Formats: sequence, structure tokens, C-alpha cells
Amino acid sequence: MPPVTLLPPLALRLCNNPLAPEGAQLIVEGLADNTSLKHLSLLRTDLGDEGAEILANNLGKNKHLQEINLAYNGIHDQAALRLVEEASRHPTLGRVHLYFNEVSDSGLRALQTLGDVRVIVSLSEGSDASRHWSLILRELKANAGGWDQARMGSHLTLLLRDLQSSRALTGNWWRKARILRVETEVKLMLSRIHQGKL
Repeated sequence: MPPVTLLPPLALRLCNNPLAPEGAQLIVEGLADNTSLKHLSLLRTDLGDEGAEILANNLGKNKHLQEINLAYNGIHDQAALRLVEEASRHPTLGRVHLYFNEVSDSGLRALQTLGDVRVIVSLSEGSDASRHWSLILRELKANAGGWDQARMGSHLTLLLRDLQSSRALTGNWWRKARILRVETEVKLMLSRIHQGKL
């Protein structure tokens, strides 16, 4: 299990730990009276819909959290919408990351219209996130020999869906062209996986 990282000031990253819904319950208990934690990352922690619901039901018990990352957790529309509804009622929570989840296109659009909280539904959203494309591709290529093909295909499929959604939503032609270039590379890698050549 990767180590838990406490970063100053006031951030906790529990990424890539199999917390599951049981872990979400422990986290909300710790958050209830916490006044110092501002940023919480639960990226890829196997929370699923049940874990997202646990967080939604308990967000109001913490009055100081500013940002929470729940990317890559298998969260579907209903749980994502419920979580963002609660986040929009939170006095300080300003950003919720929900990219790489199992949210439909209509769910993604609905999430972006809820309340005052900024919901990041795409890794490519915002200038600060687009730099991750090349890092993800580099990581996937570096691990191509060690990961099973199904896992690699799953990562690439999530990235491709995210890119396609971002390209459809942006009005900036320069950005569309950059996204299309990355999409092409991802599709090529997926094709190689299906042919057993990666």
C-alpha cells in the first residue's frame, strides 16, 4: 500500500490506496471536527457510489475543507450529483474533482451547472490540467510491459473519453487541435493493444 502523505499546508493525499466505502467512513469521522485540513485527495481509492454517498452525507460536518479530489473512483451519475449538491451547500468547499469516473455525458453537463462549487469533470479542463495528458501517456507507455492489457486498455479508454468530451465542449480551435492530436495517439495505442502489439 502506498504511503499516506501529509503535505503542508493542510493537505492530505490518500491516492491509490484501496480505501473502499469502509475507508470513506473512517475519513468522514476524521473530517468531522477537523479545522486545519483544506485539500483532500482520494484519487483512485475504490470509493465507488457507496463511498461517494458516505462523503456526501457527511460533508456538512466539516466547515473548512476547500478542495476534494474524487477522480477515478467508479462514481456514477446519481452519486456524483448528490455529492456536488452537498458540496454546493458547503461554506468553504470551492472545487470538486470528478474526472475519470463513470458519469454519463448528460451527467457531466448537469454537474457543471450545480451551485457555486467548481466541478472538474475533465482532466483537460482548465489550463492547469492539460499538462497531464503527456504525463499520463508517458506513464502508460513506460508500464506497457508490466501491466496487463486489460488494465492498460481501461486507462486509455478513460483518457480517450475524457479527451473527446473536452474537445466537444471547447470553443477554442487551437485547443481542439491539441486535444485531437492526443486523441489520435491514444487511439493508436488502443489499436495496438487490441492487436496484441503493445
